[in-house]
Parts: sequence; C-alpha cells; structure tokens
Amino acid sequence: MHKTYEERLREGLSRQDAVMYARACLGLGTEGEEDPVLFETGLELIALEEKENKKLSKLREGLEAVTQSSPTPQQPQERVFHSEAEKYEAFLHETRDKNIDTEAWGKHYDAKVKLLKDYFPSRFGKGARQDLDAKKYEAKSLGYIFHQLFKEAKKYNGK
Repeated sequence: MHKTYEERLREGLSRQDAVMYARACLGLGTEGEEDPVLFETGLELIALEEKENKKLSKLREGLEAVTQSSPTPQQPQERVFHSEAEKYEAFLHETRDKNIDTEAWGKHYDAKVKLLKDYFPSRFGKGARQDLDAKKYEAKSLGYIFHQLFKEAKKYNGK
C-alpha cells in the first residue's frame, strides 16, 4: 500500500531523510515549514541526483565514440560511475578508509572538500553552484553539508 504525502512527510522528518521530506513537501505543495534546512538539503540532493542521472546518460551515449576516437592516453578525468548506488558506495568507502569523522562537523575540512569535489563535481566543482574553490565555507557549515550527503549515501545504499 502506498503511503500518503502526509505520512511520507512525517516519516521523512522523524528519520531526517531530506529527500523523502522534500518530495513529500513538493507533493503537498508546501515549502518545508517544519524543517526548512532539511527541505533545502532535500531539494539540493534531488537536483544533484537528477543532474547526475542526465550526465550519466550522456556519458554512456558518448562513451563508445570517445573510446574509439582517441587511441592515445588522455588526461585524468572526473570519476565516472555506472549508477548512483556505485557512486555513493565509493563515497562511503573512501570516507571510511580515510577515517573521516562525519559527526565532527568542524574537523577534516580539507579531506571533506576533496571528497565533495571528487564525487559531486557538478555541485561542488569549479563553476558549480557551490564551487568550493570560489567560496570558502566555515568548517562547521561544510561539515554539516558533508554529514547530510554521507547520511543520504548510507540510506541510498542501505548501509
């Protein structure tokens, strides 16, 4: 049985699931009055997911042509993942391998910046909406963003 938008909204709030909460709010025509930060984070993650999916489709379409037309080695390119699950899994793995404390929002600033730019370049890379080279975030603000993406990746992968 399908849940109503109100049920999804309450569940999203209680679980702090930004995407579920934002989608429920959008379905109800509200703007996340109960938790504006969770709503905004959810909108950003939804937009990022949609953008990454479009980008992945374009990459798949052009992959064969690019591979056949360039026999010489190329410069290192941004990471290409075959699915959102693969990207989030790699993000979780590397975060854990580097012993980055996602709960300590003010710590590991440089490592968090590098991972955000590596795994989410369309959001945090050069010229992106939240270009981490152009805008210097406070350590705790960046830590919060990182923490939210880490939580979303865990939910996405069920880990």
